[in-house]
Amino acid sequence: MAYIPPHMVSERKWWLFRNGRVLYKYGFFLVFLVLVLIVPLVVYAPIPLVFVSLLISLVSGVIMIFYGSAYQNLYAVLEELPRFEVVDFNPVRFMVKVRDQTREFVVLYSSAGGRYGYWNIPPEHYQIWTPFEGLGRSYRDRYDFMKYIRPSGFSKLFSGITKSKQNEMIFDGDLEGFLHLQEKAKKISSLRFVGLANEERKTILLALLTRKADKVQVKQVVDLLKEIVNEVKHGRVY
Repeated sequence: MAYIPPHMVSERKWWLFRNGRVLYKYGFFLVFLVLVLIVPLVVYAPIPLVFVSLLISLVSGVIMIFYGSAYQNLYAVLEELPRFEVVDFNPVRFMVKVRDQTREFVVLYSSAGGRYGYWNIPPEHYQIWTPFEGLGRSYRDRYDFMKYIRPSGFSKLFSGITKSKQNEMIFDGDLEGFLHLQEKAKKISSLRFVGLANEERKTILLALLTRKADKVQVKQVVDLLKEIVNEVKHGRVY
């Protein structure tokens, strides 16, 4: 697991990050408890104030399940990065920033019901990126590449239960000089896209993975991005 500095552990957001599974289970317990209480209440004692309180508790339980699941998934995929230090965690955007001795990486989990909505992006996927210089500047947003991660055709209506297929080409046109890494990239079954994007007016090297990504595949993608960066740094672009 990536290293979390001691001074961060006591912060509330880090408790959420490390205990997503606890939040998830309590959410399910709360939803179950409320549903057990609501049915008798509606039938035998329809007291408005109590009913509203239970309804609020039900919504709270659903939110706990949603956020707990996201935190749990994000925490799990960092288990293969023991030499990395956790720099920051955004509990609202489901985004964690890690750093090794040479550079920073951001891992973002895009969950169902996110701020971009069901019809704009698939329900769940991972994004991994790192600052990038050397091949020009990109003006495209990370979410301009969702066609690579979204199921195509009629199946996109059911993107919650289906997944996109890996294209023949994973690397974007900006990375034509790295096609010698194509076969290595295709062995990562959840990887769908690697290319340049714009993040806060800076160019980044971005990778998109399906929700099926696991901790091993996240580590493989991080290593792949580092390899690309190192080849640019040492002038080994084909």
